[in-house]
Amino acid sequence: MLKRNDQKDKGLSIDPHDLYVVAMKASVRTRAMQSLFAIDDAMRTNYDALKALVANSVRPVIVVQNDLQGGTYTLLEKEQRTTIQPVPPVFQMVKSVSHTPLGIYSIIAPYLGADRTDVWKRPAEDFCTLLSNAERLVAYAGLPDSAREACDRIITASIEFVTSIIAKQKVTVEDFRRYSGPLEPAIADNLTLAGEVQVKSVRGLLNRWKEKLGDAWTDLYAVVLVIWTTEVNNQHYLILRTEMDPSRVEDHLIVLGTASMADDTVEVALENLGQIVQDNIAAALVFSNPDELDTELGASLKGPEDLLSWAIKKALKRKQKVYSLAEIRPDQFRGSCPHVHVKR
Repeated sequence: MLKRNDQKDKGLSIDPHDLYVVAMKASVRTRAMQSLFAIDDAMRTNYDALKALVANSVRPVIVVQNDLQGGTYTLLEKEQRTTIQPVPPVFQMVKSVSHTPLGIYSIIAPYLGADRTDVWKRPAEDFCTLLSNAERLVAYAGLPDSAREACDRIITASIEFVTSIIAKQKVTVEDFRRYSGPLEPAIADNLTLAGEVQVKSVRGLLNRWKEKLGDAWTDLYAVVLVIWTTEVNNQHYLILRTEMDPSRVEDHLIVLGTASMADDTVEVALENLGQIVQDNIAAALVFSNPDELDTELGASLKGPEDLLSWAIKKALKRKQKVYSLAEIRPDQFRGSCPHVHVKR
């Protein structure tokens, strides 16, 4: 009992490591580091505030959401917001049918070349039922004759292929190629029609908006929201490029990659556009010397290239140099940047 009281009188012990973690600002060096970090924290706070102001003031803007319907176009003016899907349903119908081989591939791909199995039989039968329903109704969809014939060829051949592989409970790469190869002309016909319909419809809308905006069309910004698989030579980019002011299109037509189609919102486009526009001015002011280095750094700041890329490339060229890490400790650096960076 006396021994227990003696321990109590001594009080709880303090772990030196825990004390160091809790009293993190006791070190002058730590406070010095935090004072430097605070500069960037303050910059980003003000930078984000400016970005929001610019995003709300830059007009006119067209935002394009690259969806299955051929594109949703939103025109933002000072006091008005207009959203239109200009492409008629024939675009989506012919593309939908042309995706049939991809739909079948998605079902049987894990089992290509496998031994006889009926694991994929049920999803294949379900897909075949959808095709049979489409085959029965395609004549009533209002498609042009050429598109209806192309769709008939794709659907009929696909039903026959699915029926055959279900019967033998096996599918090979050669089987699929024998099925998909002859469909090339029909798919090409459908894609040709889809392209013609989309160009005519979108151009018609853009010309109406161009007439409405008048002289303001010259200053128009356009942001096309895409996912990675549709980023290069995107159809909306190609169409807009032919209608926007040729002297401004390089800086005013922006293709913005997003993580998924669910992220494709007007707000995402405006937030990124606000950053792009303010960086255009910042680049000319911050890197104002007319020399090669400032020109390169300014181009990086206002463009999609990482501003630090210049230094990274320079460091990577020094492969023969050995960098000493002896004096670098993990606690010298923050674990991560606390700010959300908008993708450009």
